[in-house]
Amino acid sequence: MKLAAISSALFILTASIASAQQPSSAQTPAHGVPNETDSSFSKATQIHGIGIPPGQLVASLPDLKQQASIGNAQAAAKLAAALLMCNAQASRSTADSFYQEHCVGLTPEDINERGKWLSVAASGGDVEAQYGYAQGGQSAIVGTQLDGGSPVTLSVYKENARKYLLGLAQKCNIDAISLIALDGRRNGMFFGNEPDTSYKFLLVYEAIARKPMVGSIAADQKQLEDKIASGTALSSARQEADAFVNEYCK
Repeated sequence: MKLAAISSALFILTASIASAQQPSSAQTPAHGVPNETDSSFSKATQIHGIGIPPGQLVASLPDLKQQASIGNAQAAAKLAAALLMCNAQASRSTADSFYQEHCVGLTPEDINERGKWLSVAASGGDVEAQYGYAQGGQSAIVGTQLDGGSPVTLSVYKENARKYLLGLAQKCNIDAISLIALDGRRNGMFFGNEPDTSYKFLLVYEAIARKPMVGSIAADQKQLEDKIASGTALSSARQEADAFVNEYCK
């Protein structure tokens, strides 16, 4: 599971450093049978992280900005990923080798655009950025001004994040499915008030995963069932979970 409690910027980039020097094909979402799903679910996908440009970002920054500005979601995702990582490393008392190899020469203005480019990548359809937006993008995005409009509010961020997660779930993305389930179980900001939705996706996760979700699945399920309470609603959620798996995952 990718829901470990680590820095949000580092989290969405867990695969990025290792993949920075690999061909771009190694950085795209897996289609077919991801490592975390049962082999019978051929439509399943998972998140791999965003590949970042090799070398100092300041050298590729103008080209990436130009591409991102004309709608290249992948360029915007790479730009956002690198800036998020550089921001995370810059806040440390001692910058590590990543900062020295990729971040030297960036200005505070460059770093402050990390939320803007993550939003551009997500709205442009980059699935890795969409997951990163929801999983750890709040601090970078809320308050950011996009396209000369008003700064992004928390409610707008939450609405977009929910949309991205539900869209990814329809791609049978196991990471998005697990995040929806855990967000509701933990009274999170996206699905904390929708125990029936989280319960449904908890059942979907259990149906398609090779291994149970981290923690006690029985306790998670019981907690959501207690929130829902209605036997009719529970039955409906189970039926919806079965239908979802059949439509989107097989």
